[in-house]
Amino acid sequence: MLGAAVVIDLDGGEVLAMASSPSFTRAMVAERPEEVFSDARRDVFVNRPIETPYPPGSVMKPVVLTSAITGGLLRLRERIRDDGYLLPDRRDIFRDWFYRATNGEMSHSALLGGPLDGAEAIARSSNVFFYTLGTRFGVDGVVDWFGRFGIGGAKDSGNGFGLRVYPGRVADKRDGTSAVLGDAIQMGIGQGPLEWTVLHAADSYATLGRGGVRLWPRLLIDEPVRGEDLELDPSSVDIALRGLRMVVEWEHGTGRHITYAPGDREAIFRHDGVTVWGKSGTAQAAARVWDREMYERTKADERVPLDGVSAGEHAWFCALVAAEGQRPRYAIAVVMERGGSGGRVSGPIASGIIAALRAEGYL
Repeated sequence: MLGAAVVIDLDGGEVLAMASSPSFTRAMVAERPEEVFSDARRDVFVNRPIETPYPPGSVMKPVVLTSAITGGLLRLRERIRDDGYLLPDRRDIFRDWFYRATNGEMSHSALLGGPLDGAEAIARSSNVFFYTLGTRFGVDGVVDWFGRFGIGGAKDSGNGFGLRVYPGRVADKRDGTSAVLGDAIQMGIGQGPLEWTVLHAADSYATLGRGGVRLWPRLLIDEPVRGEDLELDPSSVDIALRGLRMVVEWEHGTGRHITYAPGDREAIFRHDGVTVWGKSGTAQAAARVWDREMYERTKADERVPLDGVSAGEHAWFCALVAAEGQRPRYAIAVVMERGGSGGRVSGPIASGIIAALRAEGYL
């Protein structure tokens, strides 16, 4: 599969690992050059962690929560009801995945017995909770707060290590687009006219793990440590971290286990002596046309398989991890392109990275 992963050390902002898949070897160049140079679907020369734009999906929600509380748009103990839809008279839009899946009209509030607080909203990945925050932000508020986290080029991203880095995008009038309130609502759940990289994801979680201090990611050990304090409300960070713990530990958390069949499930994270704060995300992605000739043939004749178009949803998992009883020490971000469920697909990869950190003596 196609995907990427990044690991950041919170203490100094060092990028400990940055992986892009698929890659290639000298043997492939010699023996199967067509896979290296001619397969547009694989794009082996793209450095996916820093060059490829992705919609964030639900892994963006902790950033939205802390920004809303710090910006005075959400009270610390405020609860928001999630009945499965944002607009009572338009239940066909701004809905919850949980509401429109095989659960009939089951909603998060029905499951939990009432309105959700911020931690529960992260743990359950409530879209309606974060649609509501997107409404309160408006376009200008979303652009401002995401820019503080280094997304969209509103501020110097600090990634000056000599590599081509996609700066991220938050649509507003400055980039020639005319975003409207509906776009802000979508961006509240990490969708809409919003893109970032896997490095952005790891960087944002590292910022939360430091309590709001953003250190610009470093690839070279002798690079100076640079950064700024976003001055996040400390209680907002505590709530976000509590929600991230609930994601992987709470019975109703979206990243706690993989269900194979009724009564048959397996925990995603099983690491003794380690604390994990995590968030799954399944981001809707536009179809990518990688074979223009095949695409034109498909449009002309519906009987031709759609082999020239890749579709599906990107599978995300972002995590903070530390030795048990300690503050967050490492940030991990994983995306698998069009992999589907973030918890099912990318969660085990993040768990494998934690196992590698332990094996190499980092934890």
